[in-house]
Amino acid sequence: MPSEQTLSADVVIVGSGVAGASIANELARAGISVIVLEAGPRVDRQHFVENFRNLENKPSYQGPFPAVPWARHPPNQMTPNDYLHTSGPNAEAYQQVYLRMMGGTTWHWAGCAWRYLPSDFELKTRYGQGRDWALKYEDLEPFYYQAEVMMGVCGPDPAKEDLGSPRKQPYPMEALPISYAAQQFRKLIDEKTPWRVVHEPQARNTRPYDSRPTCEGHNNCMPICPIGAMYNGSYSVYHAEAAGAKFIPNAVVYKIERDSANKRVTGVQYYDPEKNSHRVTGKYFVIAAHCIETAKLLLVSADEQSPDGVANSSGHVGAEHDGPYRRAGDVHQWR
Repeated sequence: MPSEQTLSADVVIVGSGVAGASIANELARAGISVIVLEAGPRVDRQHFVENFRNLENKPSYQGPFPAVPWARHPPNQMTPNDYLHTSGPNAEAYQQVYLRMMGGTTWHWAGCAWRYLPSDFELKTRYGQGRDWALKYEDLEPFYYQAEVMMGVCGPDPAKEDLGSPRKQPYPMEALPISYAAQQFRKLIDEKTPWRVVHEPQARNTRPYDSRPTCEGHNNCMPICPIGAMYNGSYSVYHAEAAGAKFIPNAVVYKIERDSANKRVTGVQYYDPEKNSHRVTGKYFVIAAHCIETAKLLLVSADEQSPDGVANSSGHVGAEHDGPYRRAGDVHQWR
Protein backbone atom coordinates (compact mmCIF):
# COMPACT_ATOMS: atom_id res chain seq x y z
CA MET A 1 0.00 0.00 0.00
CA PRO A 2 1.21 3.55 -0.67
CA SER A 3 2.55 5.48 2.30
CA GLU A 4 0.25 7.88 4.11
CA GLN A 5 2.24 10.88 2.91
CA THR A 6 1.09 11.86 -0.59
CA LEU A 7 2.99 14.36 -2.70
CA SER A 8 1.16 16.54 -5.18
CA ALA A 9 1.92 19.01 -7.98
CA ASP A 10 0.21 20.64 -10.93
CA VAL A 11 2.18 18.39 -13.28
CA VAL A 12 3.78 15.04 -12.46
CA ILE A 13 6.41 13.75 -14.89
CA VAL A 14 7.73 10.18 -14.99
CA GLY A 15 11.27 10.17 -16.35
CA SER A 16 14.08 12.73 -16.14
CA GLY A 17 15.66 12.32 -19.57
CA VAL A 18 15.77 14.93 -22.31
CA ALA A 19 11.98 14.89 -22.73
CA GLY A 20 10.92 14.84 -19.08
CA ALA A 21 13.56 17.27 -17.84
CA SER A 22 13.08 19.81 -20.63
CA ILE A 23 9.30 19.77 -20.14
CA ALA A 24 9.85 20.25 -16.40
CA ASN A 25 12.10 23.22 -17.11
CA GLU A 26 9.58 24.94 -19.38
CA LEU A 27 6.72 24.40 -16.93
CA ALA A 28 8.67 25.45 -13.85
CA ARG A 29 9.82 28.63 -15.58
CA ALA A 30 6.15 29.42 -16.21
CA GLY A 31 5.41 29.16 -12.48
CA ILE A 32 3.76 25.72 -12.62
CA SER A 33 4.53 23.27 -9.81
CA VAL A 34 6.29 20.15 -11.11
CA ILE A 35 7.41 16.85 -9.60
CA VAL A 36 9.66 14.57 -11.66
CA LEU A 37 10.01 10.91 -10.67
CA GLU A 38 13.19 9.17 -11.83
CA ALA A 39 13.60 5.40 -11.40
CA GLY A 40 17.38 5.51 -11.18
CA PRO A 41 19.91 7.33 -9.02
CA ARG A 42 21.49 10.74 -9.33
CA VAL A 43 25.21 10.44 -10.05
CA ASP A 44 27.72 13.23 -10.67
CA ARG A 45 29.30 13.24 -14.12
CA GLN A 46 32.80 12.93 -12.66
CA HIS A 47 31.98 9.41 -11.43
CA PHE A 48 30.83 8.33 -14.89
CA VAL A 49 34.03 9.72 -16.42
CA GLU A 50 36.12 7.84 -13.87
CA ASN A 51 34.18 4.65 -14.64
CA PHE A 52 34.95 5.15 -18.33
CA ARG A 53 38.66 5.61 -17.67
CA ASN A 54 38.73 2.31 -15.79
CA LEU A 55 36.86 0.34 -18.48
CA GLU A 56 38.71 -2.43 -20.27
CA ASN A 57 36.20 -2.27 -23.13
CA LYS A 58 36.12 1.45 -23.92
CA PRO A 59 33.39 1.16 -26.64
CA SER A 60 30.91 -0.30 -24.11
CA TYR A 61 28.14 2.29 -24.19
CA GLN A 62 26.63 1.05 -20.93
CA GLY A 63 29.93 0.45 -19.16
CA PRO A 64 30.30 3.77 -17.30
CA PHE A 65 26.68 3.64 -16.13
CA PRO A 66 26.11 0.64 -13.85
CA ALA A 67 22.49 -0.13 -13.10
CA VAL A 68 21.12 -0.30 -9.57
CA PRO A 69 19.08 -3.30 -8.36
CA TRP A 70 15.79 -1.39 -8.15
CA ALA A 71 16.10 0.22 -11.62
CA ARG A 72 17.78 -2.21 -13.96
CA HIS A 73 18.51 -1.53 -17.61
CA PRO A 74 19.96 -3.65 -20.41
CA PRO A 75 23.70 -4.16 -19.81
CA ASN A 76 24.74 -3.91 -23.45
CA GLN A 77 23.45 -3.81 -27.00
CA MET A 78 24.93 -6.83 -28.69
CA THR A 79 23.72 -9.82 -26.67
CA PRO A 80 20.44 -11.01 -25.16
CA ASN A 81 20.17 -10.36 -21.44
CA ASP A 82 18.00 -11.24 -18.48
CA TYR A 83 16.31 -7.84 -18.17
CA LEU A 84 14.89 -6.90 -21.55
CA HIS A 85 13.25 -9.76 -23.46
CA THR A 86 12.10 -9.28 -27.05
CA SER A 87 10.00 -11.52 -29.26
CA GLY A 88 8.91 -11.61 -32.87
CA PRO A 89 10.82 -11.63 -36.16
CA ASN A 90 14.49 -10.69 -35.77
CA ALA A 91 14.04 -10.11 -32.04
CA GLU A 92 17.70 -10.87 -31.41
CA ALA A 93 18.65 -7.88 -33.57
CA TYR A 94 16.50 -5.58 -31.44
CA GLN A 95 18.65 -5.54 -28.33
CA GLN A 96 18.34 -2.00 -27.03
CA VAL A 97 20.49 0.13 -24.76
CA TYR A 98 19.05 2.81 -22.53
CA LEU A 99 19.77 4.20 -19.09
CA ARG A 100 17.61 4.54 -15.99
CA MET A 101 19.21 7.38 -14.05
CA MET A 102 18.88 11.13 -13.62
CA GLY A 103 19.37 12.72 -17.04
CA GLY A 104 18.38 9.65 -19.04
CA THR A 105 19.91 7.96 -22.06
CA THR A 106 21.41 11.14 -23.56
CA TRP A 107 24.33 10.52 -21.19
CA HIS A 108 25.69 8.26 -23.93
CA TRP A 109 24.06 9.46 -27.14
CA ALA A 110 26.20 10.59 -30.07
CA GLY A 111 24.87 14.16 -30.05
CA CYS A 112 23.53 13.88 -33.62
CA ALA A 113 20.74 16.45 -34.01
CA TRP A 114 19.23 16.02 -37.45
CA ARG A 115 15.78 17.34 -38.29
CA TYR A 116 13.31 15.27 -40.29
CA LEU A 117 12.89 16.21 -43.94
CA PRO A 118 9.59 17.70 -45.18
CA SER A 119 9.10 14.53 -47.23
CA ASP A 120 9.18 12.41 -44.05
CA PHE A 121 5.82 13.90 -43.08
CA GLU A 122 4.19 13.14 -46.45
CA LEU A 123 5.07 9.54 -47.27
CA LYS A 124 1.59 8.66 -48.53
CA THR A 125 1.19 11.81 -50.65
CA ARG A 126 4.65 11.67 -52.16
CA TYR A 127 5.39 7.97 -52.38
CA GLY A 128 2.09 6.14 -51.89
CA GLN A 129 3.39 4.36 -48.78
CA GLY A 130 2.23 4.41 -45.16
CA ARG A 131 0.37 7.47 -43.93
CA ASP A 132 0.98 11.19 -43.94
CA TRP A 133 1.56 12.82 -40.57
CA ALA A 134 -1.21 15.00 -39.16
CA LEU A 135 1.48 17.71 -38.90
CA LYS A 136 3.72 19.13 -41.56
CA TYR A 137 7.37 20.09 -41.30
CA GLU A 138 6.43 23.77 -41.24
CA ASP A 139 4.32 23.19 -38.12
CA LEU A 140 7.29 21.78 -36.22
CA GLU A 141 10.04 24.05 -37.55
CA PRO A 142 9.80 26.63 -34.73
CA PHE A 143 9.95 23.85 -32.14
CA TYR A 144 12.94 22.22 -33.83
CA TYR A 145 14.75 25.52 -33.37
CA GLN A 146 13.60 25.81 -29.76
CA ALA A 147 15.06 22.35 -29.06
CA GLU A 148 18.31 23.26 -30.85
CA VAL A 149 18.72 26.36 -28.69
CA MET A 150 18.01 24.33 -25.55
CA MET A 151 20.58 21.65 -26.42
CA GLY A 152 23.12 23.95 -28.05
CA VAL A 153 23.29 22.53 -31.57
CA CYS A 154 26.08 23.50 -33.95
CA GLY A 155 25.69 23.23 -37.71
CA PRO A 156 26.63 24.68 -41.10
CA ASP A 157 25.51 27.98 -42.59
CA PRO A 158 22.19 27.05 -44.27
CA ALA A 159 22.93 29.49 -47.09
CA LYS A 160 26.07 27.53 -47.97
CA GLU A 161 25.15 23.95 -47.09
CA ASP A 162 21.61 22.67 -47.59
CA LEU A 163 20.78 19.65 -45.42
CA GLY A 164 17.27 19.34 -46.85
CA SER A 165 15.37 20.75 -43.86
CA PRO A 166 14.46 24.42 -44.45
CA ARG A 167 15.45 26.76 -41.62
CA LYS A 168 14.20 30.19 -40.59
CA GLN A 169 17.20 30.81 -38.30
CA PRO A 170 20.83 29.74 -38.39
CA TYR A 171 22.08 27.09 -35.98
CA PRO A 172 22.77 28.38 -32.46
CA MET A 173 26.48 27.68 -33.04
CA GLU A 174 28.74 27.41 -36.07
CA ALA A 175 29.62 23.93 -37.35
CA LEU A 176 32.44 21.83 -36.00
CA PRO A 177 35.59 21.96 -38.15
CA ILE A 178 36.04 19.02 -40.48
CA SER A 179 38.93 16.74 -39.52
CA TYR A 180 41.88 16.14 -41.83
CA ALA A 181 40.71 12.59 -42.54
CA ALA A 182 37.21 13.84 -43.39
CA GLN A 183 38.70 16.53 -45.65
CA GLN A 184 40.55 13.88 -47.64
CA PHE A 185 37.43 11.72 -47.81
CA ARG A 186 35.37 14.72 -48.93
CA LYS A 187 37.87 15.50 -51.69
CA LEU A 188 37.64 11.94 -52.98
CA ILE A 189 33.84 11.81 -52.81
CA ASP A 190 33.37 15.24 -54.41
CA GLU A 191 35.66 14.37 -57.31
CA LYS A 192 34.42 10.89 -58.11
CA THR A 193 30.75 10.67 -57.08
CA PRO A 194 27.57 12.74 -57.21
CA TRP A 195 27.44 12.63 -53.40
CA ARG A 196 28.62 15.31 -51.02
CA VAL A 197 30.14 15.18 -47.56
CA VAL A 198 28.29 17.59 -45.26
CA HIS A 199 28.53 18.79 -41.69
CA GLU A 200 26.38 16.87 -39.25
CA PRO A 201 24.36 18.98 -36.80
CA GLN A 202 25.71 18.15 -33.36
CA ALA A 203 24.61 19.02 -29.82
CA ARG A 204 28.16 19.82 -28.76
CA ASN A 205 29.85 23.14 -28.38
CA THR A 206 32.03 24.96 -30.87
CA ARG A 207 32.27 27.76 -28.31
CA PRO A 208 31.33 28.03 -24.62
CA TYR A 209 27.56 27.64 -24.39
CA ASP A 210 25.15 27.11 -21.52
CA SER A 211 27.98 26.69 -18.98
CA ARG A 212 29.53 23.93 -21.10
CA PRO A 213 33.08 24.16 -22.52
CA THR A 214 34.11 24.04 -26.17
CA CYS A 215 34.49 20.55 -27.67
CA GLU A 216 38.15 19.49 -27.70
CA GLY A 217 37.71 16.81 -30.36
CA HIS A 218 38.54 13.76 -28.24
CA ASN A 219 36.42 11.62 -30.60
CA ASN A 220 34.73 10.21 -27.54
CA CYS A 221 31.12 11.42 -27.48
CA MET A 222 30.06 7.86 -26.72
CA PRO A 223 29.86 6.50 -24.12
CA ILE A 224 30.51 9.85 -22.40
CA CYS A 225 31.94 13.25 -23.24
CA PRO A 226 35.00 13.51 -20.96
CA ILE A 227 34.78 17.30 -20.53
CA GLY A 228 31.01 17.89 -20.69
CA ALA A 229 30.95 19.80 -24.00
CA MET A 230 28.06 17.72 -25.34
CA TYR A 231 24.47 18.19 -24.20
CA ASN A 232 22.78 15.55 -22.11
CA GLY A 233 19.54 15.56 -20.14
CA SER A 234 21.24 16.34 -16.84
CA TYR A 235 21.71 19.95 -17.98
CA SER A 236 17.95 20.30 -18.36
CA VAL A 237 17.58 18.77 -14.89
CA TYR A 238 19.82 21.50 -13.45
CA HIS A 239 17.87 24.26 -15.19
CA ALA A 240 14.51 22.81 -14.14
CA GLU A 241 15.60 22.56 -10.50
CA ALA A 242 16.82 26.15 -10.58
CA ALA A 243 13.37 27.15 -11.85
CA GLY A 244 11.65 25.33 -8.98
CA ALA A 245 10.91 21.81 -10.24
CA LYS A 246 11.29 18.97 -7.70
CA PHE A 247 13.16 15.84 -8.82
CA ILE A 248 12.88 12.59 -6.86
CA PRO A 249 15.52 9.95 -7.76
CA ASN A 250 15.21 6.22 -7.08
CA ALA A 251 11.44 6.41 -7.56
CA VAL A 252 10.29 3.45 -9.67
CA VAL A 253 6.75 4.17 -10.83
CA TYR A 254 4.79 0.93 -11.07
CA LYS A 255 1.16 2.02 -11.32
CA ILE A 256 -0.85 4.72 -13.06
CA GLU A 257 -4.06 5.45 -11.14
CA ARG A 258 -7.24 6.53 -12.89
CA ASP A 259 -10.65 7.85 -11.92
CA SER A 260 -13.15 5.03 -12.43
CA ALA A 261 -15.80 7.48 -13.65
CA ASN A 262 -14.05 9.10 -16.61
CA LYS A 263 -10.72 7.25 -16.81
CA ARG A 264 -8.81 10.43 -16.04
CA VAL A 265 -5.35 9.86 -14.52
CA THR A 266 -5.35 10.98 -10.90
CA GLY A 267 -2.03 9.73 -9.55
CA VAL A 268 0.93 7.40 -9.81
CA GLN A 269 2.48 5.01 -7.31
CA TYR A 270 6.20 4.36 -6.99
CA TYR A 271 8.58 2.20 -5.00
CA ASP A 272 11.67 3.53 -3.26
CA PRO A 273 14.81 1.30 -3.03
CA GLU A 274 13.46 -0.36 0.14
CA LYS A 275 10.27 -1.28 -1.74
CA ASN A 276 8.17 1.17 0.26
CA SER A 277 5.28 2.43 -1.83
CA HIS A 278 4.48 6.12 -2.28
CA ARG A 279 1.75 8.04 -4.09
CA VAL A 280 1.94 11.27 -6.10
CA THR A 281 -1.13 13.11 -7.34
CA GLY A 282 -1.47 15.92 -9.85
CA LYS A 283 -3.66 17.68 -12.37
CA TYR A 284 -1.68 16.55 -15.40
CA PHE A 285 0.76 13.71 -16.02
CA VAL A 286 3.60 13.19 -18.49
CA ILE A 287 4.98 9.69 -19.04
CA ALA A 288 8.47 10.20 -20.47
CA ALA A 289 10.30 7.09 -19.32
CA HIS A 290 11.85 5.95 -22.66
CA CYS A 291 9.78 4.18 -25.29
CA ILE A 292 10.26 0.73 -23.75
CA GLU A 293 9.79 1.67 -20.09
CA THR A 294 6.84 3.93 -20.97
CA ALA A 295 5.11 1.11 -22.84
CA LYS A 296 5.82 -1.28 -19.96
CA LEU A 297 4.28 1.12 -17.43
CA LEU A 298 1.15 1.62 -19.54
CA LEU A 299 0.72 -2.15 -19.90
CA VAL A 300 1.28 -3.07 -16.23
CA SER A 301 -1.22 -0.38 -15.20
CA ALA A 302 -4.08 -2.42 -16.68
CA ASP A 303 -7.31 -2.42 -14.69
CA GLU A 304 -10.88 -3.65 -15.07
CA GLN A 305 -11.76 -0.77 -17.38
CA SER A 306 -8.70 -1.32 -19.57
CA PRO A 307 -7.54 -4.92 -19.23
CA ASP A 308 -5.01 -4.44 -22.05
CA GLY A 309 -3.32 -1.47 -20.40
CA VAL A 310 -3.72 2.28 -20.10
CA ALA A 311 -4.07 4.19 -23.39
CA ASN A 312 -4.01 0.93 -25.34
CA SER A 313 -7.39 0.75 -27.03
CA SER A 314 -5.52 0.09 -30.30
CA GLY A 315 -3.62 -2.85 -28.86
CA HIS A 316 -0.38 -1.50 -30.31
CA VAL A 317 1.31 -0.26 -27.13
CA GLY A 318 4.61 -2.10 -26.77
CA ALA A 319 4.37 -3.64 -30.23
CA GLU A 320 5.97 -2.84 -33.57
CA HIS A 321 8.87 -0.90 -32.16
CA ASP A 322 11.46 0.04 -34.73
CA GLY A 323 15.05 1.10 -34.38
CA PRO A 324 18.12 1.81 -36.48
CA TYR A 325 19.24 -0.75 -38.99
CA ARG A 326 21.95 -3.07 -37.76
CA ARG A 327 24.71 -4.95 -39.46
CA ALA A 328 26.51 -7.98 -38.07
CA GLY A 329 29.57 -7.03 -36.06
CA ASP A 330 30.52 -4.29 -33.66
CA VAL A 331 31.13 -0.99 -35.46
CA HIS A 332 31.96 2.24 -33.61
CA GLN A 333 32.33 5.85 -34.63
CA TRP A 334 36.12 5.81 -34.56
CA ARG A 335 36.50 2.92 -37.01
